[in-house]
Amino acid sequence: MKYILLGFFLILWIYILIITKKNLLESWFYIFGSVVTFILSFVFLQPIVTPVLAKIVTLITGFLGEITKCFESFSEYGILFIKQGSEGISLYIDTECAGFIEISAFVILVLFFAIYNPLEKIVISILGTFYIIFINILRLFSICLIIYYGKIALIVLQIFIFILLTAFSYFYKNKLLFFINLFVTLILGFVTFYIGDNSVYYVAHTIYGRFLFYILYVMFSYTVFTKGQITRQKVGKFNYDSDSKHIVK
Repeated sequence: MKYILLGFFLILWIYILIITKKNLLESWFYIFGSVVTFILSFVFLQPIVTPVLAKIVTLITGFLGEITKCFESFSEYGILFIKQGSEGISLYIDTECAGFIEISAFVILVLFFAIYNPLEKIVISILGTFYIIFINILRLFSICLIIYYGKIALIVLQIFIFILLTAFSYFYKNKLLFFINLFVTLILGFVTFYIGDNSVYYVAHTIYGRFLFYILYVMFSYTVFTKGQITRQKVGKFNYDSDSKHIVK
């Protein structure tokens, strides 16, 4: 029965996509297409792709851990083991840490984005997938270093984030982003100063790691979607006919 309902739902969804596309309702086509595709990918692909991503991320991050001698990985179990003094902390790479949600959302949004042609969508999706895996590895590596070195690593990461956002705001000439960056840096500095050693893991994983990841994720998404649409949008031109009436082309 559930397969019949699923088949009926898919037929109805495809029909809605055809109608919205045929009637040039690009916004509704984008919304219906991307939202439903994301739900379907999460239901059917997530159980298959997440373990593979977890092993890849764990293996590469663990390689960096072997170089720095700060932590080690067990890629077959998707676990990073970080030494903290006389104790140890295990970081399990689950669905959230593996990056499936972010990769799936990005690829689906690109596939339904109207301004790119099919070849561009394929190339951007592949590059975006590798980029998200890279920044996810950078996030996990940062978390492990913070747990191992403590507050000094928090301060270094905070300086790195400030420089990164400052460069981004200067490149796009956005003064508001610079002041937001300055305000957030002060808040994070206050948090870093007052947290205890026992709270380093929580702060590293919940605040700093996610903050670093989503800054890099949003910067890339801004370049692909917002800036891509701005540079390719059609702008009307005004001129005058013989009767001095405005004509829009």
